[in-house]
Amino acid sequence: MIIDKISNTINYRKLFVAGTAVLAVSAAMAGTYKVVVPLSEDEEGAMAYLSNYDTGENIDSVLVADNKAVFTGKLDKAIAARMMLDGKRTGVFFVEPDAEVVLDVKTNEAKGGALNAANAGFAAKERELVAAFVPLPTRQPKRPYTKNTWPSATA
Repeated sequence: MIIDKISNTINYRKLFVAGTAVLAVSAAMAGTYKVVVPLSEDEEGAMAYLSNYDTGENIDSVLVADNKAVFTGKLDKAIAARMMLDGKRTGVFFVEPDAEVVLDVKTNEAKGGALNAANAGFAAKERELVAAFVPLPTRQPKRPYTKNTWPSATA
């Protein structure tokens, strides 16, 4: 019985050490993000929120100071996000570990990080394709009614 108690105690210690090691490694893998949003004097002192676009969960909140909102924290993977300020929402942008993003609220353009660069490339290609289709006619010209020219089933 005493040997079983000692054995269980040793197993719990191993489990505790292993769990602590996993937490330390996962914390070390999480990267620091920074999102800078230049704003006007009108927003000075307002509360800005950074939220996960997919879940709606608030990730961070800051008071606007020196005409900008600066969010910092840790992430273990990239997320789609948006910023909210005074009930207004920005477009979607990406926040990545070990990346700094600068968000222009007037144009909804985010610069910084590989995903925002890829998204900007996609948006440019989309604008190019839309511009190519704009000059095309929007309706097919009306054709005069023509009698069916298929051979008759009775012929």
